[in-house]
Amino acid sequence: MKNSSTQPKSSLPSVKVAVLIDGGFFVKRFNSVFNQKKTMTGAEVANRLYTIAHRHVGNENTLYRIFYYDCHPFDKKMHNPIDNKVIDFKLTAEYKFRTELIEALKKKRKVALRLGTLK
Repeated sequence: MKNSSTQPKSSLPSVKVAVLIDGGFFVKRFNSVFNQKKTMTGAEVANRLYTIAHRHVGNENTLYRIFYYDCHPFDKKMHNPIDNKVIDFKLTAEYKFRTELIEALKKKRKVALRLGTLK
């Protein structure tokens, strides 16, 4: 019998792939490579993260899930001992960015957020 398939067969079978992402490391590395001026919004970074994860899976495999591990941004007020001022971390640009990133990832398909808490 002849093989009637016109497409060449891959030597490896298709695999379901889970992508695990350390959120703190990802954001730091992403900003140093792609977002040095920190002009991208959290939603834009979430879109790029999603695209990067899909590219790593490749065309031969299927994405099972993206597991994103991080914690909620620090939102307390703390005393700065150097200049004797109170810093409200909830008002910082980093807090806004991280919150927007997490909210954008919640809306993505096949993304599982594992969020811890800071103490």
